[in-house]
Amino acid sequence: MSSITLEISDETVAALDDLAQILSVTRSSLVADALDHYLAQERRWIEDITTGLAECRRGESVAHDEVMAAATEAIKAAEAKRTRKARKFAGRRGPNVS
Repeated sequence: MSSITLEISDETVAALDDLAQILSVTRSSLVADALDHYLAQERRWIEDITTGLAECRRGESVAHDEVMAAATEAIKAAEAKRTRKARKFAGRRGPNVS
């Protein structure tokens, strides 16, 4: 295992100490775990971006206008369905319900 030294604000150190105490872990293990999570997330982002760029180069993409048109249609259909259900429900309640 290796050691590193870094400079961080007093506020960050205090937050680390508070969280480490709550979790009953050392500051060092908390920082190591946080870095592991951060690095894994960044790696996933880079892999996703790389995959997306490769798909674009192969022509495996959809134009923005097509996506927006499909999304608009899906939203309109969902809103129409919600309106039909609301009207159907309102009809069941009867005219005397406020």
